[in-house]
Amino acid sequence: MRTGYLGLGSNVGDRRANLQAAVDALPIHGVTVVASSSTYDSDPVGEILAQPQFLNACLRVQTRLDPEALLDACKAVERELGREAGGARHGPRPIDVDVLLLADSEHASERLSLPHEQVLVRRFVLIPLLELDFALATPSGERLSDALAALAVDEGVRRAGPPLALASVPSVTGHDSDASSNGESDERGRRRSPAEEARTLVSSMTVGYLATVGEEGDPWCSLVVYGPTADGDPVLLVSTMAEHGRNLIGDPRASLALNDPSAPGDPLDQPRITLAGRVVRPEGEREQEALDAHVAAIPGAMLYAGWDDFTLWVLEVQRVRWVGGFAVMDTISREDYRAAQSDPTAPVAAKTVAHLNKDHTDGLLAIARELGGARGAVAAVCTGIDRYGIDLSCTGAGQAAAARVLFDEPLAQAADVRPATVALAQRARALQARATGSQSAG
Repeated sequence: MRTGYLGLGSNVGDRRANLQAAVDALPIHGVTVVASSSTYDSDPVGEILAQPQFLNACLRVQTRLDPEALLDACKAVERELGREAGGARHGPRPIDVDVLLLADSEHASERLSLPHEQVLVRRFVLIPLLELDFALATPSGERLSDALAALAVDEGVRRAGPPLALASVPSVTGHDSDASSNGESDERGRRRSPAEEARTLVSSMTVGYLATVGEEGDPWCSLVVYGPTADGDPVLLVSTMAEHGRNLIGDPRASLALNDPSAPGDPLDQPRITLAGRVVRPEGEREQEALDAHVAAIPGAMLYAGWDDFTLWVLEVQRVRWVGGFAVMDTISREDYRAAQSDPTAPVAAKTVAHLNKDHTDGLLAIARELGGARGAVAAVCTGIDRYGIDLSCTGAGQAAAARVLFDEPLAQAADVRPATVALAQRARALQARATGSQSAG
């Protein structure tokens, strides 16, 4: 398997959907996508400047294809996604899939040049490539970071959204996590699935916005507290003195919107979900289980749980809409939602991130360089942690990029976070020491 880098671009139709469709189609043609950069808006360049802005991204891929066969695969994806042959050079198009680099290959033919002619001269290529790997260089040794620093800022390139979604991605911890030959997917996963994200947010919050249907069919939104059942269904204890309490009696349709109001940054770029379904009054053993779930989250509810005007409701979730930020979203079925688990590390994630950034900056830098592919980094900050791994923001050569490093195994409990992060730092330092020893021996 050889590692390569592809460039994607689109300025016709739903640009992000076009890029995502290319990512989804490449594996069918023998190209495994292992990482995606963020997406970037870029101004048109070349012969035709009067056209819509492009959305660009770069991919790190693995393949057994030779350069010409890889180009054939990329062209096949373009055709499948509606790009017609013979269009104007540098004109509008629904999709571009360009071969930029392929391992240490230097290749020249009438159809393909490697490295691609734009690798060292276009900001919309260099910026997403360097986000994937600070240390990237051409086979002749030209560092891409040096090329970017030398370019005049005459091309408008602006971050537009998060990386494209990947079905399964190999670990960057040095363990092979490709899909096995029998067709089983990587059990460890690169990130939490949308269903896991939803279950984690439901378990982490106790306050949401309840939407009900009023007596005359008008929508009504109210602030409520809840506690989730083992299946993730929110349990509500509401009074008929409140309008939403009366609405639920008349019409069981309801939805509950949740977000984390303490999350930093733009709230529209933060995760949130909407749980939609119908409420039911639990009976028998289920009633006690539902009350226990509500009180576990809202202990003070026991003070009024037995009052005549309060009713216990379970919102049986039928559909979930998850939004992970700008242009990142998914619809989750009831079956997938119930089957997913809340991330057990969520209660300690924020505290762990703060601790790592305060007391373990050297360890984070070692992890970024040795395990995250950011060998040119001079500083690294932890930006997130979950049961699968940690996210880092790395800086170096005047640029910034993200890195993702996976744990050896998904963590089963909050107490596993500290030993797992210590293990990453120890492995990174061992690699550093081995490299230093090799250089000294040389």
